[in-house]
Amino acid sequence: MRILHVLAERGFSGGENQLLATIRHLQERGHDQVLVLNSDAMFRDSVRDLGLPCHEVRFRSNYDPIAAVGLRKFYRSLAPDLIHLACSRSHKIGSVAGVFASSLPPRVVTRRMDYPIRNTWFHRWAYRSAVDAVVAISKGVLEAILKIGVDSSTVHLINEGVDTGRFGVLREPERRRTARQRLQLGDDDILGVTIASLHARKAHDVLLEALAAVQIPAGKRLVWLFGGDGPEREKLIGQANQLPDQFEIRIPGQIDYVPDALAAADLFCLPSRYEGLGVALLEAVSTGVPCIASRVGGMREVLESGISGLHVEVGDVGGLTESIQKLIDDPELARRLGAAGMQRARDRFDVSLMSRKTEALFQVLVDSRNG
Repeated sequence: MRILHVLAERGFSGGENQLLATIRHLQERGHDQVLVLNSDAMFRDSVRDLGLPCHEVRFRSNYDPIAAVGLRKFYRSLAPDLIHLACSRSHKIGSVAGVFASSLPPRVVTRRMDYPIRNTWFHRWAYRSAVDAVVAISKGVLEAILKIGVDSSTVHLINEGVDTGRFGVLREPERRRTARQRLQLGDDDILGVTIASLHARKAHDVLLEALAAVQIPAGKRLVWLFGGDGPEREKLIGQANQLPDQFEIRIPGQIDYVPDALAAADLFCLPSRYEGLGVALLEAVSTGVPCIASRVGGMREVLESGISGLHVEVGDVGGLTESIQKLIDDPELARRLGAAGMQRARDRFDVSLMSRKTEALFQVLVDSRNG
């Protein structure tokens, strides 16, 4: 099977590791693959070691007609058995590129965000007619797709996954001890972690408001690390500076020590207003950190509230305070939730399962077209 992956976005932090894992799996399985990337795509560095051919198109916007013409030429010259449109921009331009083509192989788009899809003629056409299948990374994403009238038989739920084995060893005692030393944490420090870009949709402001009401046990200090960068950073720093002295809020920007942060953490929280699945949450759950997440998008699937984590409603400051307090005050509950979350991640959200399901879907589409 010869697969053409199209990635039109320059940056691709949301699903880069998952796409890379799928490409590696397909390569190991002997499939022929080729990529068309934005001319300055950062993803090129990720696939360089795999030795796969990469071609360039300058994708200037979501509806770039020149890019569509350039992509159509690659549709013809590379002669793939299947076209995988790996991001939102690829979907839009890739759909236009297929207009007036005499014949095309099956086309698949992967959708990662659960926010509502605009119910316009273009979006309905792009999801109903311009592709043969849509991969939804969570039930929340699937529901958003179906709301614009897409035939459910063409939408396939394949949860994104992480390398649960790699994350599952981070909290072994010696590894955890070393990580806490690197983060300059004392024995009496309670570390909370949130890994997410500093955008309004991630609701860091709600978390900071909730933290202000948390009661810290005597002799303890709550340290909260916000790993990520974005336009809300200065605003959040100002909000954090209003918290009492028994809190230490760290907002260092983008961090390159996520494994250490998860190894050292006592709890993790992702209070997003929108979230397709929450890869950062999956990574945290896979390490055994007790997790709190808003009941939205795919995060409803990652955690079973009260069993493998805790859910709060979007924007519920009081509920978030209560959940954080509960994990601080009840270490046995925190341990139990963390262990159950780790097992759930292994069973349902491992990257190998995601890759196998993706390969199986691709093969069915190719066989159906050729049969």
